[in-house]
Amino acid sequence: MSIAVAVISSDTEYVTRMMSYMKGSPIYHTWRLQLYTNPERIHQLTELERMELIIVEEHLHSSLLRRLQAGGGQLDELVYTSKRGAIPIIVLAAERRELLEHELYKFQSVSALLHGMQQRYERFRSGHAKKRLVTDDRQQTIAFCSTLEQAGKTVMALHVAALLASKGYRVFYCNLERWNTSDSFLAGRVLQEQAASYSDLLYVVKSRQNASKWLAEHAAAVEEYSFYMLRPFQHEADRRGLTTEDAQRLVAAIAESGLFDHVLVDLPAGLDDWTLPLLQQCHAHYMLLLPQPGWQRKHQLAMSCVERHNAQALEELQHKRLLVLSEPYGNCQPGSSVSDLESLPYVEAWQQGDPVLLGSVHYRAAVERCIQPLLTGEKVV
Repeated sequence: MSIAVAVISSDTEYVTRMMSYMKGSPIYHTWRLQLYTNPERIHQLTELERMELIIVEEHLHSSLLRRLQAGGGQLDELVYTSKRGAIPIIVLAAERRELLEHELYKFQSVSALLHGMQQRYERFRSGHAKKRLVTDDRQQTIAFCSTLEQAGKTVMALHVAALLASKGYRVFYCNLERWNTSDSFLAGRVLQEQAASYSDLLYVVKSRQNASKWLAEHAAAVEEYSFYMLRPFQHEADRRGLTTEDAQRLVAAIAESGLFDHVLVDLPAGLDDWTLPLLQQCHAHYMLLLPQPGWQRKHQLAMSCVERHNAQALEELQHKRLLVLSEPYGNCQPGSSVSDLESLPYVEAWQQGDPVLLGSVHYRAAVERCIQPLLTGEKVV
């Protein structure tokens, strides 16, 4: 994903030095710079509306604000709100002093300066995204489903949990699969045996105790990744006999606790009378598909069966659905009818040893793209 950046600076030597350094750094491939020697050189404000970040020298800051205000934009010292969205502003200060949140010291090393810009941009994007979720002011409950087994639901759900947590969100990973496969991707960071489980939460819900208070005391953060979870059902019979109604009550207890911004529900495979009500309960869901023609035929048969028996539920869920092509066993074959979907890549290293969450740059980047609709307010289709 590239970031369009407007740089407003009259110091051409300084900007040239910055550009020269960038060509040898990873940021060169992700930042696209548009240079202006002063705000008056911005002929049309629509040029800025295409930007995602504005960097301006301190002595040009005031004239930039006047230029933006004259064009009818809503702004303060930190953010310019155009017709296309909000754009953060970073001011380059020429003097060493106590800097404000939106300021960076101009004459520090270029590597430190670029790192500071990246940090401020990411912090803004994370904080601002929280105000533009696809739902209302409540937290979001997001499910992960597929029509058939081994489509990669758990892998994606764990990555989404870790990435959202890294952006400052309070995230709960709710594992309702019949077989727990999350441990293999947490590389020893699983919860201790004495930690609370879903069996304990089920008891709290059925006995009508205060679930919010209980979760505040017992939901445990996963080491390093900072999202929350419980141990799987400690008694196999609890999970085997879990009804849809009880599963809905568990999810509702977590979602309504007020402790989490996102509740991610990892569902067992299949669209049936057990999973469909849970999908209806969620604000959105990711449906994972596989590229193999044989799998696609089975998927279509499964969807046709759901449509015959639960057409109304399926129609209701269509606007909540995000389709993702998963490639856990190899690359998509040429001519795949779903090749235009967002794709989660095959990671060969995961087949050769113990996989580590966020251990693949390519997979992590693909998941980052997949969660953008949730963070930017784009319509879920």
